[in-house]
Amino acid sequence: MEKQEKQGHIGELIESTLNNIRSFAQTNTIIGTPIQAENAMTEIQDYLARREESSGKRRVLVVDDSMTIRQGMKQMLEGDCDVSVADSGVAAIRAITLDRPDLVLLDYEMPVCDGRQTLEMLRSDPSFEDVPVIFLTGRRDPESMIKVMPLKPAGYLLKNSKPADIKK
Repeated sequence: MEKQEKQGHIGELIESTLNNIRSFAQTNTIIGTPIQAENAMTEIQDYLARREESSGKRRVLVVDDSMTIRQGMKQMLEGDCDVSVADSGVAAIRAITLDRPDLVLLDYEMPVCDGRQTLEMLRSDPSFEDVPVIFLTGRRDPESMIKVMPLKPAGYLLKNSKPADIKK
């Protein structure tokens, strides 16, 4: 019975997230570059070349709806790590599925699918339940932290932390 309840909860969470995405898509322009037959090999070769260049470095995924935060974190960490970025929880799940990172820095507050929901989806899949996730947040309130403790985040990092503290 517990497994059915958990599956029902996950199903509800996914359905809720999909409804939020549909609503967001109806009110916002979504731009993407699909891979076509003409550019597929080029895209694959570019991906493999980038992957080869960064081998040996730890892979970090920075997930934040703010481009300023994403780019700032990427610039700060890219000398020591192979840094990827995602602008939403859904993009993060896709990125993690395609290329498992060694660490995820996840914004707590994002539209459509927030950090808690993203981590909940990630933890519901046994293949990703051990991926370390550190919340990247501007919130200091204990209630926010208590809500996500059952999901076992690796920690919390305040967005206004000093660069030296973030690199630790």
